[in-house]
Amino acid sequence: MMSPRALLLALVLLLLAAVPAGADATQRWRLNNVPLDMPLEDALDGEYLEGIYQEKLGPRVIDSVGLPWPAYHIHTTLARADGTGEEKMELHFTNKEDGERIFWVRVNSGPLPAGARADAVLPQLERQFGVADRLYVDAEGSGSAILLFVDKALPEDQRQRIAGNLPSPAAFTPDQFRGFWDMSLADRAQLLSVDFRGAIAIVNVWKGELKSLQTELLDLRGAATVYTLR
Repeated sequence: MMSPRALLLALVLLLLAAVPAGADATQRWRLNNVPLDMPLEDALDGEYLEGIYQEKLGPRVIDSVGLPWPAYHIHTTLARADGTGEEKMELHFTNKEDGERIFWVRVNSGPLPAGARADAVLPQLERQFGVADRLYVDAEGSGSAILLFVDKALPEDQRQRIAGNLPSPAAFTPDQFRGFWDMSLADRAQLLSVDFRGAIAIVNVWKGELKSLQTELLDLRGAATVYTLR
């Protein structure tokens, strides 16, 4: 079993060796087949959210409920694709004037089976999202990490501007690291900038094993239609 420090080094080396071709900038990023900007009722690229649930998620859906407060969102419990347990997914929508489009997709894997390999996660993430624009590691040496990916479908000058606004690893505090998943959107906007649009992955590792994986797609400009971020 890899030590936490060895695992941390492996994570960094994998990122440095990554090839940008892993993610196709012409394709919408998705989690559980759900992309940002998908309307609650209307079509996006000829596809409907209801159709994704029925045709692509299908038998994996255990339960799903829409909640109106503080802004409309959907909580769904899914069987994990590998059949090893359940995961939770949240979909958060912009206001009616903005078309009730998804601005936030959150997927929490929940506890993973014993022996889940942490070193297999980064290649998987890079195939989905390409090379991370920022990597933050646990100062306590557990091997856990947070990765930020700016949406590669954005115009390059906009993408570079957003990436440039992300905090440096040295400025990312241990409290921010530990509390990132539960951080409010207003605090996220202050930390990442209100223009952030992209993917986030929180890789939770303990004693060399992958304990859980939390992934998000987030558009803070969309969030600003229903929440005060400044």
